[in-house]
Amino acid sequence: MRRVSQARVHRRLSAAWLAKARNLAAQLETLSVLGRARLIKKNATLWSEVKGALWAAGAEKCWYSEVLLSEDEAEVEHFRPKG
Repeated sequence: MRRVSQARVHRRLSAAWLAKARNLAAQLETLSVLGRARLIKKNATLWSEVKGALWAAGAEKCWYSEVLLSEDEAEVEHFRPKG
C-alpha cells in the first residue's frame, strides 16, 4: 500500500475547506455518537470534496496496485492507523 503525506493532500485543499474541516472536527469531539453521525451526514459534501485532493496526491494511481486510474474510477479507502 502506498503512503501519501497529509501535507501533500493539504496543499491541494483550499484554506476555506481546511478551516471548515477543522471546525467540524472540533465539533465532532464534543458530540455524542448520534450527534456525530448527524453532523457527518449534514456535511457529507465537505468530505466528498477531499477525494480529488487524495487522488492527485496519490499520483492518480491505485494505492494498492499502482495502476493509473481516472478520477471517476478512484475510490477512497477509509484507513485509520492503529494507536
